[in-house]
Amino acid sequence: MARGRVEPQMSQEKKNTSFLVYLLLIPAIVGGFALIRDGWKEYEFGQETASWAKTTGTILKKGVLDSDRSGRHEFTPRVTYTYDVGGRTHEGHVISRELAGRYPSRREAEAQIEAFEPGADVDVYYDPDSPSRSCLVPGDHGDGIAFMLTGAGIVAIALFIISLPMLKGYLRRQFVDRRLNIALKAPWGWRRLPASGSSGPLVAFARKHIRCALNAAAADRDVLPSADTVATQRLDIIAEYSTSHEVLTREPALIDGREGVLIEVTARENKSEFLYTGFCMAHRGFRRELLVYGKKKSLSRRQARETLEEFVRRLQVLEPERFSYQALPPVTKPFVSKIYGYRFTPRKGWRRWRTVSSDLPDAEAGFLHDRGLVLSLLPVALPDGNPPREAVVAGLLTLYEVDDSDPTLTPLPHSSNRLAYRFERTVGETAYAYRFHFDFWQGVACMAAVAGEADNPFLDEVM
Repeated sequence: MARGRVEPQMSQEKKNTSFLVYLLLIPAIVGGFALIRDGWKEYEFGQETASWAKTTGTILKKGVLDSDRSGRHEFTPRVTYTYDVGGRTHEGHVISRELAGRYPSRREAEAQIEAFEPGADVDVYYDPDSPSRSCLVPGDHGDGIAFMLTGAGIVAIALFIISLPMLKGYLRRQFVDRRLNIALKAPWGWRRLPASGSSGPLVAFARKHIRCALNAAAADRDVLPSADTVATQRLDIIAEYSTSHEVLTREPALIDGREGVLIEVTARENKSEFLYTGFCMAHRGFRRELLVYGKKKSLSRRQARETLEEFVRRLQVLEPERFSYQALPPVTKPFVSKIYGYRFTPRKGWRRWRTVSSDLPDAEAGFLHDRGLVLSLLPVALPDGNPPREAVVAGLLTLYEVDDSDPTLTPLPHSSNRLAYRFERTVGETAYAYRFHFDFWQGVACMAAVAGEADNPFLDEVM
């Protein structure tokens, strides 16, 4: 399909984007550590001045220095004072770390030194080991703590972004408890029931298994396989689509009064590991499958079995008879149940984009869903654009096991850009009539199924 041609390019673009992001994060990390370093120096100076000796000094002068920095005009308050230590006179300019900063206006800078008047006495704090180092306000950390917190935040955010792939992998290994419900409905074979959401690799891996199971089970559609046959079939599928696998458990089991075969398998595909736990039953097929994606230790065998048993206990309302095929009761008037719309694009391939539901019995609805949705139009999807209409028609007829010689196959009136066909099939005493048309731009835009008695005139009227 076209999707296969697009994904490698998208993957390469994603890798290039990730590389650029990581490249841009390097300056952020360096800048963050620089802020931490400067902040620590500010903080260390404040701690140091708190223990300095004290003496009396005199303010000589005060003023404001202006400068241009990076295209901005800034103002710095400045005070000059003198003090004596050990008979020697020293001159200092440091007020405190907080008041040593730069201000956007002269008025703000002058306000910081308003209390210091020339000629006034003032307390001066100096370093006993180096008396030339002094300040007027001790113990002031300035912006040291703010710098350190800002730098630490920048570094933490950058490291978090870099570690996201590893973190996602860890969370996936610990918490991806993925479940797929698969039931067997003879004569239609395997079908997939609603399941919990899954991540991309797991979905792709599981879809291959489901597709293979549908093909295998459809070979003998009139007989339900035994539980042991279901287990064998499932293990064969796992073996076919995994690099290596190991069967941990395969034994008869009785869960909630139902007999079957319990299997537990570990499998590996490329770098991914999967743990399977499933209960195989004749009437339900592989009714429950528990898949865990990641390391085998992320879910113990005991936890897997308990999860499986708890799920089976919640299925009390579903009796086994619901999963065995019975001829549909005759009806006096046919009715339409499922109308599917399919669309094909080179980027995404085939996808279903519309469904209208009514009251078609489960067995035939399952046939439409599984055969039409899971298996259907993949063989006729060409890589270079929308497939020819004739190819889609041929694919659908092959899918529903109808050949050109089938007397029920009838072309229907259609416009120049549309092909339409009708055909019939009979199961037991029930007849089904199918109608579909193919539009060049939308793919199979409509498919309808009508059920009723064999030789029921209403089939012709509706279709």
